[in-house]
Amino acid sequence: MASKNRDDFSEKTRLQIAKRAGWLCSFPTCRTPTVGATSDGEINIGTAAHICAAAPGGPRYDKAMSLEERSSAKNGIWMCRDHGKAIDSTDPEFTVERLREWKRQAEIESWRRVLRNEASRGPIVAEDTQLALRVRTAAEADLKVFRRTVKWPSTSVALILRVERFEEPVTTSALAKAITSLDDLILVAGPGMGKTTTLFQIAEGVLASGNGTPVVVPLGDWATEGVTVLDSILKRPAFNRISEDDFRKAADQPGVVLLLDGWNELDAQARARARVQIARLKAELPKLGLVVSTRRQALDVPFEGARVDLLPLNEDQQIQIAVATGGDAGAKIVDQAWRTTGLRELVTVPLYLAALLSLPDGAPFPTTKEEVLRHFVSAHEKEASRAEALHAVVQGFEQDYLDGLAALATRTANTSITDSNARRSLQPVDR
Repeated sequence: MASKNRDDFSEKTRLQIAKRAGWLCSFPTCRTPTVGATSDGEINIGTAAHICAAAPGGPRYDKAMSLEERSSAKNGIWMCRDHGKAIDSTDPEFTVERLREWKRQAEIESWRRVLRNEASRGPIVAEDTQLALRVRTAAEADLKVFRRTVKWPSTSVALILRVERFEEPVTTSALAKAITSLDDLILVAGPGMGKTTTLFQIAEGVLASGNGTPVVVPLGDWATEGVTVLDSILKRPAFNRISEDDFRKAADQPGVVLLLDGWNELDAQARARARVQIARLKAELPKLGLVVSTRRQALDVPFEGARVDLLPLNEDQQIQIAVATGGDAGAKIVDQAWRTTGLRELVTVPLYLAALLSLPDGAPFPTTKEEVLRHFVSAHEKEASRAEALHAVVQGFEQDYLDGLAALATRTANTSITDSNARRSLQPVDR
């Protein structure tokens, strides 16, 4: 039984520390696998050791640390039992700085192995194969429903991501193959960059690779339903034969991943509800994987995870999307945008590239950012659901707001406008 004076790791935190290290010992010359299968389950010879001791008198104890800091995953390093005991000794070789560097290197190597498929996918655990298959089949049917909605992306061109602590960019398909072996993820991108598209591409990739069960949760829709996140999933037609107990049993094993789309879309009240529910789910089901999408201005997500940044479209991606959308004519539009001052940067954003590619046949080619944005607003006003949302926010003054933003972008010769500058430029319109 743990001492009351010790700030020990929770089971959830131990699992997080182990996954970040790829279930291998973090001692540089060891890297021993710490989890394996037995005839009736699994064996674990690993331990989550404290970098700064859990209690006074322990190695590297730091009295300035708070309880939360001392018991967090950042203060833990995954070791085999032998090296776990070694670093708990009084040997001065095992400094805080050295252990943190070992932890960092072990996590980088873990990401590299998984993203490059250089290693196995983590611990082998006993599970109800029939139940896992039923839940996976329901998730696959659910994704087919999404394909028939306006939320589904118009292109299948793989987007590119930069993962925290990993030097090389990766595609959504590569991330999908590894996602059940990785830590929870926080997908960050600006407006129009394709956060929803990224989550759907990851979901498809997980199903295609056969290594998990992805469930997409549009948080904006959930916020209007007045139910829990889990109830929101289970009331969908695809899950009508899956009980809450079934889902929880499946999620109690590695492989089930919730893809939470649009944290930044929630208002303060909905965000508070979501924070409580998601934290509770993670506490009850520590092996449940979580991925959440949000903007840079809303990083207060309810769990720790590795940050994943969505990168702008490169030229190859722009051409692929253009050809998929409009054939040779689409490719010519992109080529012309590259030759137009101010538009070259604009078409690195999927939303604006789509707006440009949706120009009617024979329409004059826009030569300014303002004209592209004007067409974008016009296209959205033609869709009833989007027009209603747009009017609710701007109350019929969308053209005035657009003119103000376009004027600012032209003065600053920049397609990117900070939130504070945008608000300042629109103050005259508000008055």
